[in-house]
Amino acid sequence: MTVGLARVSPSMARIMVDRAKAKGYRHGVIGLRGLPDAESAADLQHAGQTIHIRPAESALAARELLLDPPPQGWLVLVTDRPEDDLGAGILARLVWSRLTLPYAWDAVRDQFSASAIEAALVAGPHNRQLATAILEATPADGWPPAPAGMLTRPHLLRAVAEAHLDVDPTTADTAGVLRWAMKPGTAGCLLTLRQHHGNLLADETLGLLADLTGSAAPITRHLLANGEIGELTPVALALDVLTTAPQGTERATARARLEERFGIAPAPEAAARALGHAATSVAGDDLRDPQLAAFARRALTRADDLLRACGAGSLAAASAVLPAGRVARQATLASAIRACVSHPDAPHVADVGAAWTSLLGHQDHSPLTSALPPLEAGVRLCRWLSGEPTDGGSGADADLSRLAHTHLDDWSWADAAVNDASVGVDDPDLGSALDAVIAAALDRRRGQDRSFATALAAVTARGAGHVRAAGVSHDHEKTWYLEHLLPEVVLPFAQENRTLLVVLDGMSAASANEVVPDAVDRLGWVEVGLAGRGRRTAALSVLPSLTEVSRCSLLSGRLARGDQGKERAGHAALLRDRGMTGQVFHKKAIEMRTHGSAVADQVGRAIDGDDHLVTVVLNTIDDALDRSDPGGTAWTTDAVKHLAPLLGRAASSGRAVIMTADHGHVVERRAGTQHAHPDPSSGRSRAVEPPAATGEVLVEGERVLTSTRSAVLAVDESLRYGPLKAGYHGGASASEVVVPVIALVHDEDHAVGGLIPLPPQAPAWWYGEIDVAAPQVTDPRMPITTTSRLETQGTLFEQIEPPQVLGAPSTEVSLGQAVVRSATFAGQLDLTGRTTLAPDRVAGFIDQASSISGGRVPRPLVAQALGIPVSRLHGAVAQLAKLLNVEGYGVVRTDPGTGAIELDAALLREQFGVGG
Repeated sequence: MTVGLARVSPSMARIMVDRAKAKGYRHGVIGLRGLPDAESAADLQHAGQTIHIRPAESALAARELLLDPPPQGWLVLVTDRPEDDLGAGILARLVWSRLTLPYAWDAVRDQFSASAIEAALVAGPHNRQLATAILEATPADGWPPAPAGMLTRPHLLRAVAEAHLDVDPTTADTAGVLRWAMKPGTAGCLLTLRQHHGNLLADETLGLLADLTGSAAPITRHLLANGEIGELTPVALALDVLTTAPQGTERATARARLEERFGIAPAPEAAARALGHAATSVAGDDLRDPQLAAFARRALTRADDLLRACGAGSLAAASAVLPAGRVARQATLASAIRACVSHPDAPHVADVGAAWTSLLGHQDHSPLTSALPPLEAGVRLCRWLSGEPTDGGSGADADLSRLAHTHLDDWSWADAAVNDASVGVDDPDLGSALDAVIAAALDRRRGQDRSFATALAAVTARGAGHVRAAGVSHDHEKTWYLEHLLPEVVLPFAQENRTLLVVLDGMSAASANEVVPDAVDRLGWVEVGLAGRGRRTAALSVLPSLTEVSRCSLLSGRLARGDQGKERAGHAALLRDRGMTGQVFHKKAIEMRTHGSAVADQVGRAIDGDDHLVTVVLNTIDDALDRSDPGGTAWTTDAVKHLAPLLGRAASSGRAVIMTADHGHVVERRAGTQHAHPDPSSGRSRAVEPPAATGEVLVEGERVLTSTRSAVLAVDESLRYGPLKAGYHGGASASEVVVPVIALVHDEDHAVGGLIPLPPQAPAWWYGEIDVAAPQVTDPRMPITTTSRLETQGTLFEQIEPPQVLGAPSTEVSLGQAVVRSATFAGQLDLTGRTTLAPDRVAGFIDQASSISGGRVPRPLVAQALGIPVSRLHGAVAQLAKLLNVEGYGVVRTDPGTGAIELDAALLREQFGVGG
């Protein structure tokens, strides 16, 4: 009698009440054919009424229930008795005057607002149980309507997955299923679905998700059905390694162990590879999403564990996403750096570059976030060490000037790299590699500083007549004595351009290498050459390199020693003698700001005013030598207190800016030695007795502002005469004595004085490995005529030099030369019309880019090759593209992620018809 009947659930009772109400009934008794299970008895609230579900195992039980029906609610009478047993009297009391056999799929259809149901849904052996479970699982806001009125299995089960398993509505493929499986709450959602609505509905829903993974569905279905949801993505990641690694016993054995571990039937290679590829892609994408990265890392770490357990740890080392891959790449870089320190030649530098590129190619950088800057600095030092060290000087003026500019152009960048690398990393293997390269760099710098100090001492001793020459020169390049900088350079500049002079007390050339790019790249300033020069200017501090002598001499325009009062008096006298107006501001005046203003009122008014020169002294860097660690400080314009607001005020008032210092400094690296002396004049200078020893130098002459016009100065940066501090000055190292002089304009169109915009000043090794031998091609014609002309369409920066013909005919020319002398290039020039890029500059860029692995050139290096400031790079790259992208082919393009400029050398050769 009860065959085919099912238990009446609360959901079914609610649905039957809703049907009755739809026919006009407000309350009453509904008779349902079903299993009269005592456990199904329940009272529930629905739409403001009470529904009483009661079983009736016999006609007598039904009559007893009808004796006291609810006056305003509903009684759902559940019985397995036929209508003949109940009799006409009982049936007459029922809504519709009959028993209703509830068909769960009809209710399901109604819940999905469908007019029809796919046959596959109702054909299964457990279809009624499934329908009942679906009704029980109905969410509070109901099920989504079936598209076009047809309720299909995918729509129904996807709705269940979204409502109960937290599946994203957009999930439609393997990637979506893998991403869902990585979420930490997924297993809990599945357990809740099973507990509340049964295994049948849960398994059917998981089956639908497995189907979304295509050919990998058997693997997915097995793991999901066995409660291994959290293992799905790690297993897939492991399969990616085990299907892409070279064929061999290790790979085959590891895969068999993995399949055995999870009871997975061996899947076709293509299916396993597709699943693995999808997992790797998902993990790589999620690592770049802050909200998903943690889930991805858990899956990647678990995949690493699985591969090690299966004996495939060495295969995981090749992965671009697994932690084992990153660790292996770190070890390779550490080994390459150590080898390069031992043999700093081109092949070993190339190995370091390849290892660095490989490490950056790993998709999970987060564990290395703080380590990347020190590591990059270590790579840069490897490149620097591979270059030829600077020869020592004989003491001639030219030697000192050459070494000073070498420090500005090269050594100081090595100092900056040492500072960055010294921050260190937490990986001991990489840490030891950085220690080795830092030690090698410092050893070379020690020799360079000794050469510099030797030349400095020789020139300083030459007497008053030599000092009046204002500086030393080499190759028509002047290195100024600091006391001559204002009268000879700054004031002539300020007579033509209202100027803000910022004296950053203690700023070394290495510090300037950080400050200036920040001002240029972030704040929009353009660095220009002073006095018609095409490079940054250098000056030499007064000796000892101390504030009280160097700063007073700088601001007074003559050798002088004194405090702020003497600086102001000397500065005023210097301006008065030149018939110029100006003011100088020290610490107290700079700090006297009103609330809400970043620039002191008095200073701001002076900058906005008509004075030729406004001078501001900033002490942040010098103060840091006593209180913090300059070696670990990133010297941006924000890091130097007041500098960024002052630059902003200068830009808005139309003032040009000159930044310089009174002296530099050396950093305390906690490896120094204190040589106690009874008469030290600073932490790096002392009286002449006892005589200078190794690492020291004796200086004598008019520019040594001590009572005896002589002093012994420390040269090696590790030597000090006083207590431990964060850094020191007063010595004779290039880092202390060579003072950078930087000129900046914010509106180049309104500046005057024959200024030349400077390209980025960093050396080539700072950005990447450059092969000095550019690719050669065979061409029987004469080499091209080169010119250093930089046309700027009428701006003040135009400089023209006569063309120079290079040498005799040759059959070997560089790739860049061959391109710019080709007929195709001539045609491109005709098509593009006027261009600001001279052919030799284009050739230089081509040769540079084609010598770099991958042809990817950092933007500052492109600016250097083209001889322009970074501020003009956007327009210059657009012109390069017009000249080299024949018929729109992408010979030159910009990497949207890094901004690097890429050159496709193979396509370039094809488009311009040059061989090689």
